[in-house]
Amino acid sequence: MRQGKSLTSSTAAQILTTVRGIHSGTLRFLILDNRAVHRRSHGRAMASIKGYRVTDRTYDAVIFDVDGVIVDSEAVYCETFNATLGDYGAGMSREDYAVCVGHPVEENSAYAVERYGLDVAPDVFRQIWMDRFEKAISNPDRVLLIPEILELLAHVGNRGYPLALASSTQRDRMMKTLNSGMLSRMDGVHDLGEVFDVMLSGSDVERLKPAPDIYLMAAGKMNVEPDRCAVIEDSEAGVKAGKAAGMTVFAVPNFFTARQRHDEADFILGGLSEAKRHF
Repeated sequence: MRQGKSLTSSTAAQILTTVRGIHSGTLRFLILDNRAVHRRSHGRAMASIKGYRVTDRTYDAVIFDVDGVIVDSEAVYCETFNATLGDYGAGMSREDYAVCVGHPVEENSAYAVERYGLDVAPDVFRQIWMDRFEKAISNPDRVLLIPEILELLAHVGNRGYPLALASSTQRDRMMKTLNSGMLSRMDGVHDLGEVFDVMLSGSDVERLKPAPDIYLMAAGKMNVEPDRCAVIEDSEAGVKAGKAAGMTVFAVPNFFTARQRHDEADFILGGLSEAKRHF
């Protein structure tokens, strides 16, 4: 990396500022005019402000999964999936639903119809399920944030990392979930494009996770080499996708993914608060 003036913690605090204030569960971001501008040098992303550069970073970009990493949408998927099963006289426990996490809703709908012998076509089951899901996520109180996610975003943002989202969820549903569960809780931020440099969904790639396509696309759009990217994931499919892309993967299992395999991950964390020390 080219030489530049390394930021001390005090200097960074003065000129690269993300002010955090938590009020009733809300984290306030004040994005100042002197916020980091992401510049490119030899294919690597740098945070640069008026001649200062952050030069002591292990990675050049951070890529986040969405469901189960930023928002606790898996609980809503599970609840509405089970309610749709109930329409046909079936039901599934939260523990059993874990096998569905990380897979597209089309696959999970086909799984439900086959496993329970439902008298309904998979596409019809999916439509009923998704109608119910989207009605639920329209209420911000139903879509909770994963603990410590806003604090982690403030931390990596303060360090000047380019940030990306990479989710297998279709774009419209991903954005509805994020706007309801995340944007509604961020004072001073009017669009998630103010927080993330790149936002990719399952609508942007032909092959979903565990294929590496979405992660490779995110790295390309940020002009960052894949081996300089860190990935935050919760599911087995997501971990496999990040590793197949040649990236460093941090697995943060939750209730629904705790029984999945994460052994391919470079780091397995007990929560997002543990991730900050790596950045």
